Amino acid sequence: MMKKGIETLSLILICSIVTHGASAMSHLIKIDSLKYSEMIPPRTIIYNSEMEEISEVELADKYVGVFISASWCGPCRYFGKYLKKYADKYKNNFAVVLIGLDKTEKYHLNYLKMYGGTFLSLAYDHRPRRQIWNITAKAYDRKNGGIPLFVLFNEKREFVSFPWDQVKNDSDGVRPYTPWVK
Repeated sequence: MMKKGIETLSLILICSIVTHGASAMSHLIKIDSLKYSEMIPPRTIIYNSEMEEISEVELADKYVGVFISASWCGPCRYFGKYLKKYADKYKNNFAVVLIGLDKTEKYHLNYLKMYGGTFLSLAYDHRPRRQIWNITAKAYDRKNGGIPLFVLFNEKREFVSFPWDQVKNDSDGVRPYTPWVK
């Protein structure tokens, strides 16, 4: 009986995270900020969805959201649909760089294409996956980390926030989130 109760409670918790995705993740962050250089190391090449190198000039005046995610992650896909809508809406001021944690490059590229050319990406093998998991471990203060992780940086690549709720609310038409408007 006890095992059945624990299974039910676990299922309720998982459903709550998936159903309330963005809201359920925001409060889990245990640090005040991350550095852009931690997430996207200097001289790392950024690619468009066709894996063509893009120029830093294309991102020069934009806010950049770094999205650590994977195709097998339900909460990642849930938040990703809001993030895509948001990125499409504000494409002149904002760009998303996907850092994938899929098991293969093929899965990563298929996941990237799922967002219809909206997201940019780092090369699948730009660094060991364990280093990426370590970034999420730092953010969530958990030994093995967790995804999704979404971090917003301004045009100077300074930390802005972990804006899950704001992106979701803007995408839902609740209230605009435009931190680049001063």
